[in-house]
Amino acid sequence: MDKISILGYGKSGRAAADLAASMDYSVSVFDEKLPQDCLPHNHEMAESTLIVTSPGIPLKSDLMKKAIDTKIPIISELEFGFRHCKCPIIAITGTNGKTTTTELMAHLLREVGIKADVSGNIGIPLCESVKSSSFHECLVVEVSSFQLERCDKFCPKAAAILNITPDHLDRYESFEEYAAVKFRIFKNMTEENNLVINEILTQYWNKHVPEYLSPHTFSSMSENADFFYKKGIIYFSGIKGVRPLINMADTSLQGVHNAENIMASLALLCSFFPADALFNDRVKDAISSFGTGPHRIETIAESDDVRYINDSKATNPDAVVVALRTVGGTSNVCLILGGLDKDMDFSLIRAEASRIKTAFIMGECKNKISAALSDIVNCQLFNGFDEAVTAACEEAKSGDVVLLAPACASMDMFKNYMERGNRFRSIVDNWLRSQR
Repeated sequence: MDKISILGYGKSGRAAADLAASMDYSVSVFDEKLPQDCLPHNHEMAESTLIVTSPGIPLKSDLMKKAIDTKIPIISELEFGFRHCKCPIIAITGTNGKTTTTELMAHLLREVGIKADVSGNIGIPLCESVKSSSFHECLVVEVSSFQLERCDKFCPKAAAILNITPDHLDRYESFEEYAAVKFRIFKNMTEENNLVINEILTQYWNKHVPEYLSPHTFSSMSENADFFYKKGIIYFSGIKGVRPLINMADTSLQGVHNAENIMASLALLCSFFPADALFNDRVKDAISSFGTGPHRIETIAESDDVRYINDSKATNPDAVVVALRTVGGTSNVCLILGGLDKDMDFSLIRAEASRIKTAFIMGECKNKISAALSDIVNCQLFNGFDEAVTAACEEAKSGDVVLLAPACASMDMFKNYMERGNRFRSIVDNWLRSQR
């Protein structure tokens, strides 16, 4: 019996352990946060033939160092799931937009008759999906940089990199290292696969991808891409010339960033159908019927001409810039910022400072954010999340927007971004009821 060790016993670690056990591996789990007698333990780590690490295990943790010292191969939960997956995988990565694009891609496939489901970083570990994948014809997998770090054979049918902007610099030595990890998604792909990339990233292409591979490109800034966005219309440029494909006004998706998400999904759809099929009404209707999930530039309430928007998923400054451009006017956004720092450059938010009426800042890195913005943005600092949100609600007047777009991780105050977004909704609901 092969022996496998699992690092971490969170959602991904449990899924890997369950899949391994179902395949008759001898399983041992190691987690620095839990007593060993609470974990499955059938052998010592050094006796393993393979080690599978959860994405949340820090690269420089004592547990990872112990695993490396064994000289036993270490792979990610994503890689382990892939090795045992029997259906095609569509993989999507990027700094922002991964979840929306993953959900949209699965929705498109289902609407055109392919049994697809979502998996990965979206909240359902790939190993969990693989263990119950008998009814899947395709899995659309949201992939984080953490999951790509130890992928040796991972080779999806199609993969897309949506964008790369600074993030997780508390884990990586530089932005270049972070970008290189993202490009690992293409590492094992060949001419038989469909590679999709935002044209703005082609500067990294030759550095990280073999020259014989040619991607589908999309862009909201250039008309040289296969799919491009101009004045509210998505166009496709192919052998029949440039043709309009989707009018964004016919969708429920706001903003240029969502045009990019749609373009990436359409390019990925070319893995299953020729490009002409994209002009089918079935595809257009599928896009029109899709709505983004909660916590992503989600309008949760409107009252007295004030909009309350939950973008708790905005966990880096670039996502905040996108949110401000999407919902902001001139000096009308009561912006709620702050949380757990990931060594981010918050000065990036200055590019849209003219849209911010006041920044309500809380969390572990409130002083760092204030230092980056206070010379051009009215900043107020708070000790708690509830106080910051309430103050934003109190300040908002007719025509304003109360926007939760924290630019930070949530774990200094919440379990995850979803809990943070739900707390925001609750505070807003209570505030509005108190004003009636």
